[in-house]
Amino acid sequence: MEHKIHRVQKEHSRTPEELSAVCKAHKKSGGPSAAVVDVQGEQELSTVQGPRSICGCTSTVAPLVHVNQQPTQAQEPLHRRRGRRSGRFCRRSCCWWTGTFCITSAGMAIVLGIVSVVAYLLLKPKAPSFLVSDASITAFSLSSQPIIPADAIPEVPIYLNADVTFHVTAENPNKKIGIYYEKVDVMLFYQDEKIGEGSIPPFFQGHENITFLLLHMVGKDVALTPTIGNALQTTLNNATSTISLSARTMAAVSIKIGSWKSGSWKFAINCKVKLDNPTALDPRLMSKSCALKVSSISI
Repeated sequence: MEHKIHRVQKEHSRTPEELSAVCKAHKKSGGPSAAVVDVQGEQELSTVQGPRSICGCTSTVAPLVHVNQQPTQAQEPLHRRRGRRSGRFCRRSCCWWTGTFCITSAGMAIVLGIVSVVAYLLLKPKAPSFLVSDASITAFSLSSQPIIPADAIPEVPIYLNADVTFHVTAENPNKKIGIYYEKVDVMLFYQDEKIGEGSIPPFFQGHENITFLLLHMVGKDVALTPTIGNALQTTLNNATSTISLSARTMAAVSIKIGSWKSGSWKFAINCKVKLDNPTALDPRLMSKSCALKVSSISI
């Protein structure tokens, strides 16, 4: 049976005469039935739905099918399916690498922790100790003019010249750890005002060793503020007065365990002393204390 497709206008209704002419045209074409296709926007009539009567003419009308309907997986373009599979592969790969990294990091942290604990229990490391056993003052005087005229500073009325030595006992109590003192710088302070400086040559201190150090600090033409200079002048004029000084030592050290040598450790040693009047013939050491503070470690 032959079917012909006719478009039905939706904008206006056909008159009975037009419908009759359509029916006659169908009958002359050799078939009592015809398929009517309705096109409206993006909708298309296709599959035969069932008989309908138009002016005595039997026709069939197809249901509406959306052209932009979501395609099935079989109809979906190949590049989209490949892109989706590639995305799933990337997500699985990223998850695998992330999980591997986390597991490896956790394992390394556990191993390092165990090694550190075992090393600590075997070595039992202890910090070195420092003690000021004595102090000597070779020079400690004030003047209104610097020894070297070129060092004169306008509006500075008081200059200090100092030569002080601290006798320090350093002890390494560790049984299996040696200490390299690679760089040692010393500074002398009076009321937080730097009045001298010095250094100690590098040396090695073996395990369970006691070493005697001389912290020699010298200050020449040190310009003092009027407040500190006048206070120090008043103290020195009183024969029964005492003076407090402090030595700050910055040391860079490394440790040796067997044939292995660590990286650099930096720490500060603050030693405070109280002396008789420095102008006395033999000033006595009244009190002393030392404290060690580690500032950075690089192993």
